[in-house]
Amino acid sequence: MSLNATLTISTWAAVGATTAVTMRSITAAHLRGPAAFRSHHSIEQVTVAQAPRPPPDDGLAIGQAAITAVLFGMLAWRFGVRIELLAFSCLAALGVPLAVIDAVTMRLPRQLVHPLYPICVSPLALAAVIEDDGPRFARAAAGMFVLLVAYLVTAVLSHGGLGAGDVRAAGPIGLTLAWAGWSALLAGTLFSLVIFSAMATLAKCGVNSRLRQEWPFGPAMFGGAFLAILTR
Repeated sequence: MSLNATLTISTWAAVGATTAVTMRSITAAHLRGPAAFRSHHSIEQVTVAQAPRPPPDDGLAIGQAAITAVLFGMLAWRFGVRIELLAFSCLAALGVPLAVIDAVTMRLPRQLVHPLYPICVSPLALAAVIEDDGPRFARAAAGMFVLLVAYLVTAVLSHGGLGAGDVRAAGPIGLTLAWAGWSALLAGTLFSLVIFSAMATLAKCGVNSRLRQEWPFGPAMFGGAFLAILTR
């Protein structure tokens, strides 16, 4: 790896860490909000449901910053200094706190999901214009629509198996995956299912496995998407 590439990756990773630090208060606000008190437990419903979730501590903030920095660095390594790097990095910047919030509260707040659409679409549209690659952007837009509809149909047929936040988040995830290719879209979807299955299996082996009835899909969605983006 050349010196310039190393500097680019290191610099962008530092940008990611800084971004995560600025997002800390937003994450904390959603974790302290009323929705954070929701519970999906089968026993001890009253006591567990009314117990407030703890706000993010320094360890959580450091972990969030570290994950975001690693993702930014790996994305810079994967794409280099290109306009589409901004779209994937924006997905990481909001995807990490969204995964954290969903893991705690079982919801993906629309206040953080909705901005993903313009901040992911804009850089990819600009890249398509500069690189004169309209078909690629059309494929990305089609991927956004396909995954959004697929998740919506799944949510309806599963009678709440997927939440509205999961459906909304499918749009920008489908957009960025399809920009990388149809194979990336398929791989990202499959990776998400595998990660979710592994998370649910491991969690059921834990000490509180009797209490939890539902598991968040958001962390698996974003994890699978980035795994596909970085490996396709």
